[in-house]
Amino acid sequence: VVLMHELSGLSTSCLHLAEELATPDSGGAFRVYLPMFFGSPGMDKKLSLRGLWCMRREMHFLASNRTSPITDLLRELVADVAARSSRDRVGVIGMCLTGHLVFGLMAETHTGAVVASQPSLPWSSGLPGYKKAALGVSDRDLIEAVQSGTPLMSMRFSQDWICPAQRLATIESTFGPGPPPPDTVEG
Repeated sequence: VVLMHELSGLSTSCLHLAEELATPDSGGAFRVYLPMFFGSPGMDKKLSLRGLWCMRREMHFLASNRTSPITDLLRELVADVAARSSRDRVGVIGMCLTGHLVFGLMAETHTGAVVASQPSLPWSSGLPGYKKAALGVSDRDLIEAVQSGTPLMSMRFSQDWICPAQRLATIESTFGPGPPPPDTVEG
């Protein structure tokens, strides 16, 4: 499983989730790979404004419905994980900041299933072309993702202002309803 961290970075809670996914006693039995986009392992603070400024190029791609260049690196990572684990297919989980990246990975040959948990990007209504329903992926990659038939689970907290309800409505209308999350959390 490739587990991509959220806005707080590779926090202790993200590391605990990785442990849970990897621990057979907890119902997990996966080898978990944790790409680090910024910060350091165990970092438990939100990304600074300076960090957000560094990400402005990525946000521009998202606002203009273009797939982020980081997706190519993630496709290579998924292929590498599949080769290292002697598995044909790899699960991918994106959370919050990285939730939208799963759409660009769905058509990758080695992607077996994806989870888009609270896909918050594109965000910031100050960006030109911002739409609450946007998925932050190119039309071509979106078509390939749909055609791939890769299983997708998407979820958000019911009152989540960072991940608008319109975005999940777009996901459902594009990919179908998908399976319900194991436990629904209100909040």
